[in-house]
Amino acid sequence: MHTFSPTHCFKSRYFLLALLVVVCIVGKTFAQSNDTRTRYEGTIGKASVRATLQAKSDIIIGTYQYAKVGKDLELQGALRGKDSIILKEFDEQERQTGLFKGRYSGKGTPAESITGIWSRPDGSKPTPFTLRAAGTSAPPTQFDFYSGRYKRPGTHSAELNVRQLPDGKLALEGEAYWMGNNNNVHTGDISGTVSVKDFQAVYTDNNMPCTLKLTFASDEKIKKAIITVSGDEGNCGGMNVTFNGTYIRVSATPVFRNVKK
Repeated sequence: MHTFSPTHCFKSRYFLLALLVVVCIVGKTFAQSNDTRTRYEGTIGKASVRATLQAKSDIIIGTYQYAKVGKDLELQGALRGKDSIILKEFDEQERQTGLFKGRYSGKGTPAESITGIWSRPDGSKPTPFTLRAAGTSAPPTQFDFYSGRYKRPGTHSAELNVRQLPDGKLALEGEAYWMGNNNNVHTGDISGTVSVKDFQAVYTDNNMPCTLKLTFASDEKIKKAIITVSGDEGNCGGMNVTFNGTYIRVSATPVFRNVKK
Protein backbone atom coordinates (compact mmCIF):
# COMPACT_ATOMS: atom_id res chain seq x y z
CA MET A 1 0.00 0.00 0.00
CA HIS A 2 1.35 3.40 -0.90
CA THR A 3 -0.13 6.64 0.33
CA PHE A 4 1.01 10.22 0.32
CA SER A 5 -0.23 13.73 0.92
CA PRO A 6 0.97 16.36 -1.62
CA THR A 7 1.14 20.09 -1.25
CA HIS A 8 -2.02 22.11 -1.28
CA CYS A 9 -3.95 21.69 -4.49
CA PHE A 10 -7.56 21.97 -5.04
CA LYS A 11 -10.78 22.64 -6.70
CA SER A 12 -13.55 25.02 -7.07
CA ARG A 13 -17.05 23.76 -7.21
CA TYR A 14 -18.11 24.45 -10.52
CA PHE A 15 -18.16 23.97 -13.69
CA LEU A 16 -18.50 25.33 -17.12
CA LEU A 17 -21.87 26.39 -15.94
CA ALA A 18 -23.76 24.63 -18.59
CA LEU A 19 -25.80 24.22 -15.44
CA LEU A 20 -28.21 27.07 -16.11
CA VAL A 21 -30.54 27.67 -13.14
CA VAL A 22 -33.12 30.29 -12.49
CA VAL A 23 -31.72 33.55 -13.75
CA CYS A 24 -32.72 37.13 -13.52
CA ILE A 25 -30.96 40.25 -14.54
CA VAL A 26 -31.16 43.76 -13.32
CA GLY A 27 -30.98 46.32 -16.08
CA LYS A 28 -27.97 48.44 -16.82
CA THR A 29 -26.47 48.51 -13.38
CA PHE A 30 -26.92 44.79 -12.78
CA ALA A 31 -25.73 43.73 -16.21
CA GLN A 32 -22.61 45.84 -16.01
CA SER A 33 -21.56 45.00 -12.44
CA ASN A 34 -20.41 41.88 -10.67
CA ASP A 35 -20.41 43.73 -7.36
CA THR A 36 -24.09 43.88 -6.44
CA ARG A 37 -26.95 41.55 -5.80
CA THR A 38 -30.46 42.56 -6.76
CA ARG A 39 -33.50 41.63 -4.72
CA TYR A 40 -36.81 40.85 -6.41
CA GLU A 41 -40.34 40.36 -5.18
CA GLY A 42 -43.18 38.91 -7.17
CA THR A 43 -45.44 35.96 -7.82
CA ILE A 44 -45.52 32.55 -9.45
CA GLY A 45 -49.17 32.07 -10.22
CA LYS A 46 -50.86 33.30 -7.04
CA ALA A 47 -47.96 32.44 -4.73
CA SER A 48 -45.73 35.26 -3.42
CA VAL A 49 -41.99 34.77 -3.93
CA ARG A 50 -38.73 36.59 -3.12
CA ALA A 51 -35.48 36.26 -5.08
CA THR A 52 -31.89 37.49 -4.85
CA LEU A 53 -29.77 37.40 -8.01
CA GLN A 54 -26.18 38.25 -8.89
CA ALA A 55 -24.54 38.51 -12.32
CA LYS A 56 -21.05 37.52 -13.41
CA SER A 57 -20.62 38.24 -17.12
CA ASP A 58 -23.66 36.56 -18.69
CA ILE A 59 -23.97 34.00 -15.90
CA ILE A 60 -26.57 34.58 -13.18
CA ILE A 61 -26.72 32.86 -9.80
CA GLY A 62 -28.93 33.34 -6.77
CA THR A 63 -31.75 31.96 -4.66
CA TYR A 64 -35.48 32.34 -4.34
CA GLN A 65 -38.15 31.18 -1.96
CA TYR A 66 -41.90 31.01 -1.61
CA ALA A 67 -42.94 33.49 1.07
CA LYS A 68 -45.13 30.90 2.84
CA VAL A 69 -42.40 28.24 2.82
CA GLY A 70 -39.31 30.34 3.59
CA LYS A 71 -36.87 27.76 2.19
CA ASP A 72 -34.28 28.76 -0.39
CA LEU A 73 -34.09 27.11 -3.79
CA GLU A 74 -30.89 27.56 -5.77
CA LEU A 75 -30.97 29.51 -9.02
CA GLN A 76 -28.42 29.43 -11.82
CA GLY A 77 -28.76 30.55 -15.39
CA ALA A 78 -27.73 32.94 -18.11
CA LEU A 79 -28.79 35.76 -20.38
CA ARG A 80 -29.80 34.82 -23.90
CA GLY A 81 -29.63 37.72 -26.31
CA LYS A 82 -30.47 41.23 -25.10
CA ASP A 83 -33.41 40.52 -22.83
CA SER A 84 -34.16 36.78 -22.84
CA ILE A 85 -33.47 34.79 -19.66
CA ILE A 86 -33.42 31.04 -19.02
CA LEU A 87 -33.25 29.92 -15.41
CA LYS A 88 -33.02 26.58 -13.69
CA GLU A 89 -34.16 25.86 -10.14
CA PHE A 90 -32.54 23.24 -7.87
CA ASP A 91 -33.44 21.90 -4.45
CA GLU A 92 -30.99 21.14 -1.63
CA GLN A 93 -30.34 17.66 -3.07
CA GLU A 94 -29.29 19.37 -6.32
CA ARG A 95 -32.24 17.97 -8.23
CA GLN A 96 -33.66 20.29 -10.84
CA THR A 97 -37.18 21.16 -9.73
CA GLY A 98 -38.15 24.00 -12.03
CA LEU A 99 -37.42 26.05 -15.12
CA PHE A 100 -37.92 29.77 -15.70
CA LYS A 101 -38.12 31.28 -19.20
CA GLY A 102 -38.69 35.01 -19.35
CA ARG A 103 -37.78 38.52 -20.43
CA TYR A 104 -36.83 41.58 -18.46
CA SER A 105 -37.91 45.14 -19.14
CA GLY A 106 -37.46 48.60 -17.67
CA LYS A 107 -33.80 47.90 -17.02
CA GLY A 108 -32.15 50.41 -14.73
CA THR A 109 -35.45 52.04 -13.79
CA PRO A 110 -37.83 51.71 -10.81
CA ALA A 111 -40.12 49.71 -13.13
CA GLU A 112 -37.53 47.01 -13.83
CA SER A 113 -39.16 43.57 -13.93
CA ILE A 114 -38.81 40.03 -15.23
CA THR A 115 -41.85 38.21 -16.57
CA GLY A 116 -42.35 34.82 -18.14
CA ILE A 117 -43.37 31.22 -17.56
CA TRP A 118 -42.26 28.89 -14.77
CA SER A 119 -42.63 25.16 -15.41
CA ARG A 120 -41.40 21.82 -14.19
CA PRO A 121 -38.12 20.69 -15.84
CA ASP A 122 -40.06 18.71 -18.46
CA GLY A 123 -42.18 21.74 -19.38
CA SER A 124 -45.30 20.57 -17.58
CA LYS A 125 -47.43 22.71 -15.27
CA PRO A 126 -46.64 26.05 -17.00
CA THR A 127 -47.38 28.99 -14.67
CA PRO A 128 -46.92 32.75 -15.28
CA PHE A 129 -44.39 34.53 -13.05
CA THR A 130 -43.47 38.16 -12.42
CA LEU A 131 -40.45 39.48 -10.51
CA ARG A 132 -40.00 43.18 -9.72
CA ALA A 133 -36.69 44.71 -8.60
CA ALA A 134 -36.84 45.66 -4.92
CA GLY A 135 -33.29 46.92 -4.26
CA THR A 136 -29.62 46.02 -4.19
CA SER A 137 -27.19 44.89 -1.51
CA ALA A 138 -23.55 43.88 -1.06
CA PRO A 139 -22.52 40.67 -2.83
CA PRO A 140 -21.45 37.41 -1.21
CA THR A 141 -17.69 37.10 -0.85
CA GLN A 142 -17.26 34.65 -3.73
CA PHE A 143 -19.10 32.80 -6.44
CA ASP A 144 -18.83 29.16 -5.43
CA PHE A 145 -19.30 26.82 -8.36
CA TYR A 146 -16.91 24.16 -7.07
CA SER A 147 -17.34 23.06 -3.48
CA GLY A 148 -18.59 19.55 -2.84
CA ARG A 149 -17.90 15.88 -2.46
CA TYR A 150 -17.23 14.08 -5.76
CA LYS A 151 -16.99 10.33 -6.36
CA ARG A 152 -15.66 8.27 -9.26
CA PRO A 153 -17.84 5.18 -9.62
CA GLY A 154 -16.53 1.71 -10.43
CA THR A 155 -14.56 -1.14 -8.87
CA HIS A 156 -11.46 1.03 -8.50
CA SER A 157 -13.18 3.90 -6.76
CA ALA A 158 -11.91 7.37 -5.92
CA GLU A 159 -13.18 10.47 -4.13
CA LEU A 160 -12.35 14.17 -4.30
CA ASN A 161 -13.43 16.80 -1.77
CA VAL A 162 -13.25 20.44 -2.80
CA ARG A 163 -13.87 23.68 -0.92
CA GLN A 164 -13.66 27.18 -2.32
CA LEU A 165 -11.60 29.43 -0.05
CA PRO A 166 -12.17 33.14 0.64
CA ASP A 167 -9.33 34.09 -1.74
CA GLY A 168 -10.95 32.14 -4.59
CA LYS A 169 -8.50 29.24 -4.50
CA LEU A 170 -9.65 25.67 -3.91
CA ALA A 171 -8.77 23.35 -1.05
CA LEU A 172 -8.47 19.80 -2.36
CA GLU A 173 -8.29 16.40 -0.75
CA GLY A 174 -8.65 13.05 -2.47
CA GLU A 175 -8.26 9.28 -2.24
CA ALA A 176 -8.01 6.69 -5.02
CA TYR A 177 -8.02 2.88 -4.78
CA TRP A 178 -6.99 -0.11 -6.84
CA MET A 179 -8.65 -3.37 -5.81
CA GLY A 180 -6.70 -6.52 -6.67
CA ASN A 181 -7.16 -10.22 -5.96
CA ASN A 182 -7.04 -11.65 -2.45
CA ASN A 183 -8.04 -8.33 -0.89
CA ASN A 184 -4.93 -6.69 -2.30
CA VAL A 185 -5.58 -2.93 -2.11
CA HIS A 186 -3.34 -0.10 -3.28
CA THR A 187 -4.18 3.51 -2.42
CA GLY A 188 -3.18 7.07 -3.21
CA ASP A 189 -3.88 10.33 -1.36
CA ILE A 190 -3.62 13.96 -2.38
CA SER A 191 -4.24 17.19 -0.48
CA GLY A 192 -3.43 20.85 -0.97
CA THR A 193 -4.67 24.09 -2.49
CA VAL A 194 -4.90 25.01 -6.15
CA SER A 195 -5.70 28.06 -8.23
CA VAL A 196 -8.62 27.80 -10.64
CA LYS A 197 -9.09 29.64 -13.93
CA ASP A 198 -11.71 29.10 -16.62
CA PHE A 199 -13.05 26.16 -14.58
CA GLN A 200 -9.71 24.36 -14.66
CA ALA A 201 -7.07 23.70 -12.00
CA VAL A 202 -3.72 21.93 -11.97
CA TYR A 203 -2.53 20.03 -8.91
CA THR A 204 1.17 19.25 -8.43
CA ASP A 205 3.03 17.61 -5.57
CA ASN A 206 6.34 19.21 -4.60
CA ASN A 207 7.63 15.91 -3.21
CA MET A 208 6.45 13.49 -5.88
CA PRO A 209 6.20 13.60 -9.70
CA CYS A 210 2.41 13.77 -9.41
CA THR A 211 0.43 16.17 -11.62
CA LEU A 212 -3.34 16.24 -12.11
CA LYS A 213 -5.47 18.45 -14.35
CA LEU A 214 -9.00 19.06 -13.01
CA THR A 215 -11.77 20.35 -15.27
CA PHE A 216 -15.07 21.41 -13.66
CA ALA A 217 -18.27 21.15 -15.66
CA SER A 218 -21.86 19.98 -15.48
CA ASP A 219 -23.43 16.94 -17.08
CA GLU A 220 -26.79 17.94 -18.50
CA LYS A 221 -27.92 14.31 -18.84
CA ILE A 222 -27.59 13.47 -15.16
CA LYS A 223 -28.08 17.08 -13.94
CA LYS A 224 -24.95 16.89 -11.80
CA ALA A 225 -21.68 18.78 -11.44
CA ILE A 226 -18.65 16.76 -12.48
CA ILE A 227 -14.86 16.92 -12.37
CA THR A 228 -12.79 15.33 -15.13
CA VAL A 229 -9.28 14.42 -13.97
CA SER A 230 -6.43 13.69 -16.38
CA GLY A 231 -2.64 13.72 -16.39
CA ASP A 232 -2.00 11.02 -13.77
CA GLU A 233 0.85 8.89 -15.11
CA GLY A 234 0.79 6.49 -12.19
CA ASN A 235 2.80 8.69 -9.84
CA CYS A 236 -0.02 9.75 -7.50
CA GLY A 237 -0.44 6.54 -5.55
CA GLY A 238 0.48 2.88 -5.20
CA MET A 239 0.92 0.43 -8.08
CA ASN A 240 -2.00 0.55 -10.56
CA VAL A 241 -3.59 3.49 -8.71
CA THR A 242 -4.82 6.39 -10.84
CA PHE A 243 -6.89 9.50 -10.16
CA ASN A 244 -7.85 9.85 -13.83
CA GLY A 245 -11.54 9.66 -14.66
CA THR A 246 -14.88 11.42 -14.18
CA TYR A 247 -16.10 12.30 -10.69
CA ILE A 248 -19.77 13.05 -9.99
CA ARG A 249 -20.75 15.44 -7.23
CA VAL A 250 -22.78 13.56 -4.65
CA SER A 251 -23.04 16.35 -2.08
CA ALA A 252 -22.53 20.11 -1.93
CA THR A 253 -20.76 19.61 1.42
CA PRO A 254 -17.15 18.33 1.22
CA VAL A 255 -15.78 15.95 3.85
CA PHE A 256 -12.16 16.72 4.75
CA ARG A 257 -10.01 14.52 6.97
CA ASN A 258 -6.82 16.57 7.09
CA VAL A 259 -7.74 20.12 6.00
CA LYS A 260 -9.26 22.53 8.49
CA LYS A 261 -12.89 23.32 7.80
